[in-house]
Amino acid sequence: MSRAPWSIWVEGKEDQAFIESLLQRNGRLEIEVHRIEGGVGRLHKVAQNIRRQRDKGRRIALVLDADRDVDARRREVRGRIAELSLPIDDKHVFLLPDNRRAGNLEALLEELAVAEHRAVYDCLDAYRNCLKQASDDYQEPGRKGRIYAYCEALDVEPRGPHRDYLDRDAWDLSAPAIEPLRSFLVSLR
Repeated sequence: MSRAPWSIWVEGKEDQAFIESLLQRNGRLEIEVHRIEGGVGRLHKVAQNIRRQRDKGRRIALVLDADRDVDARRREVRGRIAELSLPIDDKHVFLLPDNRRAGNLEALLEELAVAEHRAVYDCLDAYRNCLKQASDDYQEPGRKGRIYAYCEALDVEPRGPHRDYLDRDAWDLSAPAIEPLRSFLVSLR
Protein backbone atom coordinates (compact mmCIF):
# COMPACT_ATOMS: atom_id res chain seq x y z
CA MET A 1 0.00 0.00 0.00
CA SER A 2 1.50 3.35 -0.98
CA ARG A 3 1.29 6.23 1.40
CA ALA A 4 -0.46 9.50 0.67
CA PRO A 5 1.58 12.36 -0.78
CA TRP A 6 2.93 14.98 1.59
CA SER A 7 2.35 18.68 2.24
CA ILE A 8 5.15 20.48 4.04
CA TRP A 9 4.35 23.77 5.73
CA VAL A 10 7.18 26.29 6.18
CA GLU A 11 7.43 29.80 7.59
CA GLY A 12 7.89 31.95 4.49
CA LYS A 13 8.94 32.44 0.88
CA GLU A 14 12.67 31.92 1.50
CA ASP A 15 12.02 28.66 3.34
CA GLN A 16 9.68 27.52 0.58
CA ALA A 17 12.25 28.21 -2.16
CA PHE A 18 14.95 26.39 -0.21
CA ILE A 19 12.85 23.31 0.64
CA GLU A 20 11.54 23.09 -2.94
CA SER A 21 15.14 23.14 -4.20
CA LEU A 22 16.10 20.32 -1.83
CA LEU A 23 13.08 18.29 -2.87
CA GLN A 24 13.91 18.85 -6.52
CA ARG A 25 17.53 17.81 -5.95
CA ASN A 26 16.35 14.62 -4.22
CA GLY A 27 13.67 13.80 -6.82
CA ARG A 28 10.76 14.35 -4.39
CA LEU A 29 8.59 16.44 -6.70
CA GLU A 30 5.35 14.90 -5.40
CA ILE A 31 5.68 16.83 -2.13
CA GLU A 32 3.92 20.20 -2.01
CA VAL A 33 5.39 23.07 0.00
CA HIS A 34 3.08 25.69 1.53
CA ARG A 35 3.79 28.86 3.50
CA ILE A 36 2.46 29.77 6.91
CA GLU A 37 3.62 33.39 6.39
CA GLY A 38 5.12 33.40 9.85
CA GLY A 39 6.22 31.00 12.53
CA VAL A 40 4.41 28.71 14.92
CA GLY A 41 2.41 31.65 16.30
CA ARG A 42 0.60 31.92 12.96
CA LEU A 43 -0.33 28.25 12.59
CA HIS A 44 -3.92 29.15 13.47
CA LYS A 45 -4.10 31.18 10.23
CA VAL A 46 -3.49 28.06 8.10
CA ALA A 47 -5.06 25.41 10.36
CA GLN A 48 -8.13 25.04 8.14
CA ASN A 49 -5.94 24.69 5.03
CA ILE A 50 -3.86 22.02 6.77
CA ARG A 51 -7.02 20.10 7.64
CA ARG A 52 -8.21 20.38 4.02
CA GLN A 53 -4.90 18.95 2.84
CA ARG A 54 -5.37 16.03 5.25
CA ASP A 55 -8.93 15.53 4.02
CA LYS A 56 -7.53 15.24 0.49
CA GLY A 57 -5.36 12.36 1.69
CA ARG A 58 -2.14 14.30 2.14
CA ARG A 59 0.11 13.79 5.14
CA ILE A 60 1.40 16.92 6.88
CA ALA A 61 4.92 17.94 7.96
CA LEU A 62 6.30 21.19 9.37
CA VAL A 63 9.72 22.75 8.85
CA LEU A 64 10.17 25.76 11.14
CA ASP A 65 12.98 27.78 12.67
CA ALA A 66 14.21 26.66 16.09
CA ASP A 67 15.16 30.28 16.83
CA ARG A 68 16.85 30.88 20.21
CA ASP A 69 15.90 27.68 22.08
CA VAL A 70 15.18 24.45 20.22
CA ASP A 71 13.59 22.71 23.23
CA ALA A 72 11.30 25.64 24.01
CA ARG A 73 10.33 25.87 20.32
CA ARG A 74 9.57 22.15 20.17
CA ARG A 75 7.30 22.47 23.24
CA GLU A 76 5.62 25.51 21.68
CA VAL A 77 5.00 23.65 18.41
CA ARG A 78 3.60 20.61 20.22
CA GLY A 79 1.30 22.86 22.24
CA ARG A 80 -0.01 24.70 19.17
CA ILE A 81 -0.56 21.44 17.27
CA ALA A 82 -2.56 20.05 20.20
CA GLU A 83 -4.46 23.31 20.77
CA LEU A 84 -5.47 23.50 17.11
CA SER A 85 -6.08 19.72 16.78
CA LEU A 86 -3.80 19.59 13.74
CA PRO A 87 -3.07 16.26 12.05
CA ILE A 88 0.71 16.52 12.54
CA ASP A 89 2.76 13.83 14.22
CA ASP A 90 5.70 15.04 16.32
CA LYS A 91 8.17 13.05 14.19
CA HIS A 92 7.03 15.09 11.17
CA VAL A 93 8.22 18.39 12.65
CA PHE A 94 11.73 19.58 11.80
CA LEU A 95 13.33 22.61 13.42
CA LEU A 96 16.00 24.42 11.42
CA PRO A 97 18.96 24.38 11.26
CA ASP A 98 19.39 20.69 12.21
CA ASN A 99 16.55 19.68 14.56
CA ARG A 100 18.97 19.84 17.53
CA ARG A 101 20.43 23.35 17.78
CA ALA A 102 19.03 26.84 18.08
CA GLY A 103 19.00 28.75 14.81
CA ASN A 104 17.10 29.22 11.60
CA LEU A 105 17.32 28.84 7.83
CA GLU A 106 20.07 31.46 7.60
CA ALA A 107 22.20 29.57 10.15
CA LEU A 108 21.96 26.50 7.92
CA LEU A 109 22.68 28.51 4.78
CA GLU A 110 25.91 29.87 6.30
CA GLU A 111 27.04 26.28 6.75
CA LEU A 112 26.19 25.51 3.13
CA ALA A 113 28.51 28.15 1.70
CA VAL A 114 30.86 26.62 -0.84
CA ALA A 115 34.25 26.04 0.83
CA GLU A 116 36.15 28.23 -1.61
CA HIS A 117 33.91 31.18 -0.68
CA ARG A 118 34.10 30.84 3.13
CA ALA A 119 36.41 33.87 3.06
CA VAL A 120 33.33 36.03 2.60
CA TYR A 121 32.17 35.05 6.10
CA ASP A 122 35.66 35.60 7.49
CA CYS A 123 35.48 39.15 6.13
CA LEU A 124 32.01 39.64 7.57
CA ASP A 125 33.27 38.43 10.96
CA ALA A 126 36.15 40.94 10.77
CA TYR A 127 33.64 43.67 9.91
CA ARG A 128 31.46 42.69 12.89
CA ASN A 129 34.49 42.76 15.19
CA CYS A 130 35.52 46.15 13.82
CA LEU A 131 32.05 47.54 14.56
CA LYS A 132 32.17 46.19 18.12
CA GLN A 133 35.54 47.83 18.71
CA ALA A 134 34.45 51.14 17.22
CA SER A 135 31.30 51.59 19.31
CA ASP A 136 28.72 49.70 21.30
CA ASP A 137 26.09 51.78 19.51
CA TYR A 138 26.59 50.02 16.13
CA GLN A 139 24.30 47.17 15.16
CA GLU A 140 25.97 43.97 14.07
CA PRO A 141 24.79 42.51 10.78
CA GLY A 142 22.14 39.85 11.34
CA ARG A 143 22.09 36.44 9.71
CA LYS A 144 19.82 37.58 6.89
CA GLY A 145 22.22 40.43 6.15
CA ARG A 146 25.17 38.04 6.17
CA ILE A 147 23.47 35.74 3.64
CA TYR A 148 22.58 38.74 1.50
CA ALA A 149 26.22 39.96 1.64
CA TYR A 150 27.48 36.46 0.73
CA CYS A 151 25.21 36.40 -2.33
CA GLU A 152 26.19 39.92 -3.32
CA ALA A 153 29.90 39.03 -3.05
CA LEU A 154 29.33 36.06 -5.37
CA ASP A 155 27.16 38.12 -7.73
CA VAL A 156 24.23 35.74 -7.37
CA GLU A 157 20.60 36.57 -6.62
CA PRO A 158 20.51 37.76 -3.00
CA ARG A 159 16.72 37.83 -2.51
CA GLY A 160 15.73 34.63 -0.71
CA PRO A 161 12.66 33.63 -2.69
CA HIS A 162 14.63 34.00 -5.92
CA ARG A 163 17.95 32.45 -4.88
CA ASP A 164 19.12 29.49 -6.91
CA TYR A 165 20.00 27.01 -4.19
CA LEU A 166 20.93 24.48 -6.87
CA ASP A 167 23.79 26.76 -7.99
CA ARG A 168 26.82 24.63 -7.06
CA ASP A 169 29.11 27.65 -7.24
CA ALA A 170 27.28 29.25 -4.31
CA TRP A 171 25.66 26.44 -2.26
CA ASP A 172 27.00 23.06 -1.22
CA LEU A 173 23.89 20.93 -0.85
CA SER A 174 26.06 17.91 -0.08
CA ALA A 175 27.68 19.55 2.97
CA PRO A 176 27.35 17.59 6.24
CA ALA A 177 25.19 20.38 7.69
CA ILE A 178 22.34 19.54 5.29
CA GLU A 179 22.20 15.85 6.22
CA PRO A 180 19.65 16.08 9.08
CA LEU A 181 17.18 18.02 6.90
CA ARG A 182 17.85 15.85 3.84
CA SER A 183 17.26 12.71 5.92
CA PHE A 184 14.02 14.19 7.28
CA LEU A 185 12.75 14.97 3.77
CA VAL A 186 13.75 11.55 2.44
CA SER A 187 11.96 9.90 5.38
CA LEU A 188 8.62 11.31 4.22
CA ARG A 189 7.43 8.18 2.47
